[in-house]
Amino acid sequence: MTLTRSTAEVAASGSAGRPGTGRAVVFLVLVALAALVPLLGPSLALHGTGEAAAPGVGGIALLRGVLFAALCVPLGELSVDRLARRLPDTPVERPHSWAVFAAVAGFAAALGLASVVSTGNLVPRALADVDVGGLYRSWDGRLALLEVNAFLLAAVSARSRRPATQVWPLAAVAVAEALRAHPAPEHDALAGSALTQHRSPLNCGVTFSYDGRAHVLVGAYTGEGIVLRPTTDGRLEHVRDLRLHDNAVKGVAASGDMLFSVCADGSAAWHSATTLQTLKVLPNAHDRIANGCVGLGGGRFASVSRDLTLRVWEPDFTVTVLKTPHTHSIKCVSSDDTGRFVATGAYDGHVAVHDLRTGAWHTTRPTASGVSSLAYDAARRLFLASSYDGRVHEIAVEAAGEPR
Repeated sequence: MTLTRSTAEVAASGSAGRPGTGRAVVFLVLVALAALVPLLGPSLALHGTGEAAAPGVGGIALLRGVLFAALCVPLGELSVDRLARRLPDTPVERPHSWAVFAAVAGFAAALGLASVVSTGNLVPRALADVDVGGLYRSWDGRLALLEVNAFLLAAVSARSRRPATQVWPLAAVAVAEALRAHPAPEHDALAGSALTQHRSPLNCGVTFSYDGRAHVLVGAYTGEGIVLRPTTDGRLEHVRDLRLHDNAVKGVAASGDMLFSVCADGSAAWHSATTLQTLKVLPNAHDRIANGCVGLGGGRFASVSRDLTLRVWEPDFTVTVLKTPHTHSIKCVSSDDTGRFVATGAYDGHVAVHDLRTGAWHTTRPTASGVSSLAYDAARRLFLASSYDGRVHEIAVEAAGEPR
């Protein structure tokens, strides 16, 4: 006896039993959503903090996401294959492997990340900016080269008769990423290594004298002021933590016998540099997020915020609000050693220097990348403005009082 179905029934059952198209659509949607995490994640994480994202952070995060996926796909395949071999009646035919494609994608991502490391962790603007030889001279560079070569070897291993051998280069990539993300703490400032650690990011710092010794006050994103002091063997020891604010500390400064701090919630606080006790807290000291402050001497301070103003604070906690020439959010502030000239730097690359004696402003734009920080060089009588492209620019203050 032969059982048959009508053509309409066969067509209906065939379309219902073909899940390939739906799976492909779901896969593409998941890939698109996964790509949005590194592309939009950094800007969302920094939203409302007053901080600007570093150049190319979205692209770099995307490359790291591709590298992580390229590591997971072949390792997942190897794990499933090993598990399948242990099961009874396992079909001989195996699904098509994506290991080679994943290794090639990982190789490309690792190569892109290595080019960033070769330029000092900056996005290269041209091929000539990539210093391949420089990768061998730094720890991060050698790790980046290891990852590039490991993915290349993984691709070759995946095409060989023993694809399981790719687990070794993939393990090398995992170890290299662990070493890159968790460098061993050392005690060498020239190497950029760790001297101390805290539970939240550290944002700002200032030196001051306490109990007859030099100390450092470091502002943290969780509102603490971490007091440290150097030891005789060149290390830093923790003295105590001060509760400066309830939100991220965006700037700390010292002047006279007072410590001054500003917060992401717009507040400002004064503490005694001799007793470390709280003197004054102003919850609404700024109209928007405060981004930095500096000591002017004699118990006077200056602060900047996203409201495009410069505030000058007197020892009695009164303030003078000065409108600046900036049209974009002010990121940082510094002062010369006399407290007369105050420099402000903005996210659009402008630096404005204000003469507190005459009231004059002088504005220049040394960079289009945005000014990340300002400092004063007393020996050469000029301000140093670092920008988000990794460069340092000089803004001179002449004896006549007018900056160039």
